Amino acid sequence: LSKPFRTAAFQSLIEQHVLQISKLPLPLPPAMAPQVAVLATGSAPRFDYGAALANADAEVIAIIGASFLAGLPEQLAALRAALQAGDRSTASRQAHTLAGLLANSHAIPAVAIATAIEREAAQAPQSALLAHLAALGEQSRLFLQETGAAIQATSQTLHASGQT
Repeated sequence: LSKPFRTAAFQSLIEQHVLQISKLPLPLPPAMAPQVAVLATGSAPRFDYGAALANADAEVIAIIGASFLAGLPEQLAALRAALQAGDRSTASRQAHTLAGLLANSHAIPAVAIATAIEREAAQAPQSALLAHLAALGEQSRLFLQETGAAIQATSQTLHASGQT
């Protein structure tokens, strides 16, 4: 994440998107209730991964972006395998890794879901974890669809400049 990092703003975004995606109630300050009501009705616009990527650290994206894109399907498969095998500690670690990698691109909804899997892996019902995984898969698909070309171009520009 780029600095300065505004923890409260980031946490607010995560809470909003987790609520929208999972429809689970979160303890929110009363001042956020109107925003959450809009999200809960499904009338909020779809998250713009392209715009979020534009606000990410371009140098970080240039350095790790292409390898992250190439490895994302494998990372998701490893998380799926861990959950299906009931290996909750591995699932939690895998979700933590995915959340961190996705955070570099400011992929807030995907980060929120991966963070929820990490946090809930030890105790949540298997069905809830698999539902989160399905949502993460969909958000990852949207992320790749909206940012893949831009990340590849940024990475190629860095390599062409000889900075790697």
